[in-house]
Amino acid sequence: MKSKSKRETKYFPISLGCVKNLVDMEYLAGTLGDNNWIAVNNADDADIIIINTCAFINDAETESAEVIREFENKKPVIVTGCMPQRHGFKIRDEFKGVKMFTGTESASFANKILNIDNEKNVKVHINVERKNYTEQLSRELFTRFHTFVKLSEGCGRRCAFCLIPSIRGEYRSR
Repeated sequence: MKSKSKRETKYFPISLGCVKNLVDMEYLAGTLGDNNWIAVNNADDADIIIINTCAFINDAETESAEVIREFENKKPVIVTGCMPQRHGFKIRDEFKGVKMFTGTESASFANKILNIDNEKNVKVHINVERKNYTEQLSRELFTRFHTFVKLSEGCGRRCAFCLIPSIRGEYRSR
């Protein structure tokens, strides 16, 4: 059931990195769509840019930073995903033009995003408590002929070279 927000908000979604990020963005888009937010195909048509970032390897983090810098002073920007989850509150200092940062599983922060107009200061929201996949969320598919299903999240191993457990949390399966 769609609730009516005060006005229609147009946003331009950018999902970088793995397909888990894409799935997270689709769930966020579903929740936003349920609240009168509309995804647009052109940044110039958007009121807000939402960038879902990757921070798994240095090249991915560099790409994410470049995309953030491209938009951060042009329109209000929300940065979600792995970079805020990995760096926490320190990320505010690097990207001063960003209005809000949220961690991975961005749909869990949808209420914060929906109320962004009420935020006076830059907010950083990261996952501290990880939930099981029990809730049913709306999902807006960005691909036309196929979709991805997230069967699990995180990792229970603590390999010295890997960031997945610190970014995505402990292993959880559907």
